[in-house]
Amino acid sequence: MRQLRFMLGWTAVVLLSMLITPLARADDAFAGGWQVHCTPRSATVALGADVFDDGFLFENNQFSAQAYAAMGFTPAGYTVDSTGKFTATLTSTDRGTVVWKGRVGNGGIYGWITWTKPDGTIFKYTYTGSAVSSEASAMD
Repeated sequence: MRQLRFMLGWTAVVLLSMLITPLARADDAFAGGWQVHCTPRSATVALGADVFDDGFLFENNQFSAQAYAAMGFTPAGYTVDSTGKFTATLTSTDRGTVVWKGRVGNGGIYGWITWTKPDGTIFKYTYTGSAVSSEASAMD
């Protein structure tokens, strides 16, 4: 009986590690800083938006974006789904909610931004970018 419990215990550990490992690998793909170029969708251009560059950071299970932090959006946790896509929702007390989604692939990162302003106006962007090397960030 003791041996059976031991075997069942290790089986549970192995199965659990198999379930957790893909999530850890997906999170590792995002870790660190990224420099991105954000392009508004045509309906957002019609609302007066323009292209902009941003830098964002995945660190300590938190996501933050420089351009939005300057507008009062606070860092937030992020999730990574089974397909490897991350989602992070940043909020501001007076500027609304910004949802970032994206994937890592082909040596860079790409994704979508949806900013819902307090009045209900929605700005949508796509972005592409690349990782910021630790040497480059150390020089800033």
